[in-house]
Amino acid sequence: MEKINEKVKKLQELAESKKEATLPQWSDASRAAPNEIVRSALFNARNKNKERTYLKNADIALIGTGRIRYTGEELRQDDETVWLQILHMAKDKPLEDIIEFSAYSILKSLGWGTTAFYYKKLEDSLNRMSATNVVIESERLGKACGVSIIRKYEKSGDGSNWRVWIEREMKHLFDGSFYTLTEWQQRLSLPLGIATWLHAYLASHKKPYDIKIETIVHGAGLTMSEKKHATEKIKKALVSLEEVGFLKSWKIDDGKLSVQRASDQA
Repeated sequence: MEKINEKVKKLQELAESKKEATLPQWSDASRAAPNEIVRSALFNARNKNKERTYLKNADIALIGTGRIRYTGEELRQDDETVWLQILHMAKDKPLEDIIEFSAYSILKSLGWGTTAFYYKKLEDSLNRMSATNVVIESERLGKACGVSIIRKYEKSGDGSNWRVWIEREMKHLFDGSFYTLTEWQQRLSLPLGIATWLHAYLASHKKPYDIKIETIVHGAGLTMSEKKHATEKIKKALVSLEEVGFLKSWKIDDGKLSVQRASDQA
């Protein structure tokens, strides 16, 4: 009986492996990312002018249960913006398919300029994300899932057209309802850093919990020097989140943040 069960399990796994892997569907007004990622410092909120470090199988700060280990050049919020847009373009086709786009079109969709500086910024981001390995362990996955943020990319000789591949296994990180939707235009209107990190983190809960400032600092991956002015930075970010219509109200009391989102019931 045990041998029969093992055979059935292998046949089920084989059938699953042959099925087309796709991402969930979401609206054009939103972008999506797995909960574990937006509740972590994988795409950290550090100062964009600080030099990026290279990490090897390093533990990444994560708020909640589970574990993330990362190998690759440090990723920040600008990389996450690029990644969110690429995932958005990938959602309407099997993950094995090629994602094709012009550099001009993606720069416009990111709200970036179209000068040589931004073309290079885009390529630098794709370079970083294609040379990565992220291992996510969590109770809901029931296993350790290792993927590259982006499997690979190509560009035409003149740099005007691009092709990107996403790992098939990325699907597992979106299984069930364990992913977060964020309003894209709100994100593009926010300053990159702690404001965009909080935007995704606070959107990842059905109802945001009160959270300690030190937990935000840890989860956003701020450096020691940035920790000194963390409360001030977080307050500025919260004002930005109010201005774009994401937060209705917020307060920091005794080192703990509580918020009411505009979408929450009073």
